Amino acid sequence: MERFREHAVAGIAVATGLYVAAALLGRATAVDDRSMSLVWPATGVAVLWFLTLTRRRTVAVSAVLVTGATIAVNVATRSAPGPQIAVLVVASLAQVALVVILVRRWCPELGKRGGRPPLETPGSLLRFLAAAALGCFFGILLGLVGLQLAGASFAPVSGLTWWGRNVCGVLAVGTAGLLLIDRLTTRRDRSATPYGGRSLEAATLIAATVALVGLDYGTGQPFAFLLPATTVWAGLRFSPLVVSSHAVLGGVAIIWLTLTGHGLFTDADSATGNALLAQLFAGMTIMIGMFLASARQQSIRLSAELDQRRRDLEAFARRAAHDLQQPLMVIAGWTGLLDAQLSAASNGSAPPDRELDMVRRIQASASQMRLMVSGLLSDAIARGGQVTEERVDLTVLARDIAESRGHADVVQVDDIPLVAGDGPLLRRVLDNLIGNSLKYVGPGERPEIEVTGRRHRDGMVCVTVTDRGIGLPEGSHQTIFEEFARAHGDAYPGTGLGLSICRRIVERHGGDICARSRTSGPGIAVEFRLPAWQTHAARPTHGPEQRSPALATSERH
Repeated sequence: MERFREHAVAGIAVATGLYVAAALLGRATAVDDRSMSLVWPATGVAVLWFLTLTRRRTVAVSAVLVTGATIAVNVATRSAPGPQIAVLVVASLAQVALVVILVRRWCPELGKRGGRPPLETPGSLLRFLAAAALGCFFGILLGLVGLQLAGASFAPVSGLTWWGRNVCGVLAVGTAGLLLIDRLTTRRDRSATPYGGRSLEAATLIAATVALVGLDYGTGQPFAFLLPATTVWAGLRFSPLVVSSHAVLGGVAIIWLTLTGHGLFTDADSATGNALLAQLFAGMTIMIGMFLASARQQSIRLSAELDQRRRDLEAFARRAAHDLQQPLMVIAGWTGLLDAQLSAASNGSAPPDRELDMVRRIQASASQMRLMVSGLLSDAIARGGQVTEERVDLTVLARDIAESRGHADVVQVDDIPLVAGDGPLLRRVLDNLIGNSLKYVGPGERPEIEVTGRRHRDGMVCVTVTDRGIGLPEGSHQTIFEEFARAHGDAYPGTGLGLSICRRIVERHGGDICARSRTSGPGIAVEFRLPAWQTHAARPTHGPEQRSPALATSERH
């Protein structure tokens, strides 16, 4: 508790010092005979101060300190007579309170993690802007009414300038301060950030910004109008904290140029008009950067969430498929034993048909379930993991598959150009396609399969698996590549996942796959394209001696 009090006292002391410094800086930018300051970062400091407070006692103490500091700065700089200073103090406290209340209500994510920046989405940033604009509007409206009652008069443009400078102060100081607090208080894996390794680019960005301001100041030409372009550059390339800091730098540059009689805003009829235009330009620049940064931040977060969900789904599919194999093997074992016992109990007579039929239905269902589980595991493997790039000899793979299936005599494999890809995954494609060609033949017919390949000028290799089987029904040549699509229904065993797995693997390699009917007889030809092996670098060639353990579960359509 004692340590907490020490930290609270130190924090309040630092906040008070920053508020006084910001108020004095604002008073130093007074531009007309009515002491209208061009900038007022003190509002942003006060909003940031109160947004980080969580205890009522510290809120009350801070309110007293802000009141005293505001009075002291206005008295020391002789900004206005005593009654008007009182009005200014009340208006300042009112607008800070309104902004803080609205931000906490409209940006609830800010309070959940103690200073979390309102940059999760463009929508949350827009709500933060609306809270700043609305809170400052009502606070300044209260101030204008009070000053009128105290004998002062203000032109409408002065009121707009007052409002614009305070909103810009809240946006610049508030967003940058919240981002900085979040960076200092939140532990993150810096190695996973997408913004690393851009120090040179960041230095170039800052140098370009400074150069534009320097050219504007030195030549008298309005080079500062290009500052929004550097803000867009920052928003598309850097973290929100860097974007916020750069946007504040750009806003300060515009204000400085205006104060020194340079820049874009020196042609208005009055200094107040120049101030208003400068505020609008600075606010626009800040918001451009913030919206781009928040949109990019949201895109990065959503992409990370989708990747995590995909990994979780793949892991679940692998675990489920693996865990289901054991009970299915138990079911198959017990039903096989039951089948043998029923046959033995008949003592030479015919075994009971009803009981045997029930047992064999269970065996058939368990076998189908094992195929389905194997297919789901294959689908998970095809979806996940990195696709490696190695030199793959599809000719060797196809011949090895035909041999391992015991059908080397009916599978003719021509020489196929080398391709670049993941050997185990491409083996799965060939295994599924050759397996389908062996399966989908008419009763009593001998399968005939050809595997050919040719290289195209576009750097792709087209591989064709042709059979003389039963072919495909009309209109099903595209739908067979969808999950669980089965062109021939239950007439042939399968799960409907084999060809969808083939399509997924081929597309992950940057290729495509299609099926067409043979023009010279029954059967189909399935064609898929893969990138050709383009280099002679010494990389391994994937053949039968380099098989992935995952191939043991190769699913067949």
